[in-house]
Amino acid sequence: MKHDFPRSFPRCSPSSALGAVIAVAAVATTGCVTDPTNGEHFQGGNPTYFAGFAEAPGATVEVQVRNKNTNLWEVLSTTVSSSNATVYGGQTVYHWSTTGTILDFSYPNTFCRLTANCIPQIDATASVRVVEVGSSLAEMITFEEDGLDCTVDGVNRGEDLFASAWNCQSPSSPQLELVHH
Repeated sequence: MKHDFPRSFPRCSPSSALGAVIAVAAVATTGCVTDPTNGEHFQGGNPTYFAGFAEAPGATVEVQVRNKNTNLWEVLSTTVSSSNATVYGGQTVYHWSTTGTILDFSYPNTFCRLTANCIPQIDATASVRVVEVGSSLAEMITFEEDGLDCTVDGVNRGEDLFASAWNCQSPSSPQLELVHH
């Protein structure tokens, strides 16, 4: 999902990371996930796009999904954050993006990412988290659909950027619950 920001800010997209930086630059010490947001749907058999910001350049970022049968986290995808810094409001962050297929019908073991009995069901949820490997606060915060706009609104009202982003994070943060569609 692409997030719409007020007209005075660029739009968040895979090719234009600055828009999301406005909403999340202050969480550079924890990193954050800007796409997808909590509760979004994913389609089995297709890759899901993940993006956000890490606290360090060239950081290894892992997207992990919980196996509900074993209750262990499995690495879904690994990427490296950009070496090009994005600076906003005195904060420096590094964009990252990747894709991963949560439910792959060719691999029945991925069915356990939806249910403990490993039988895929429509509207079952997958628990996902994103980790910046080696970071002191490794698990990145996540947002609800309106979380990035909430953060921008808070900053526009004069709130501290860190406080605004932190206050607007998802109640399920640092996990995302993504719904199989």
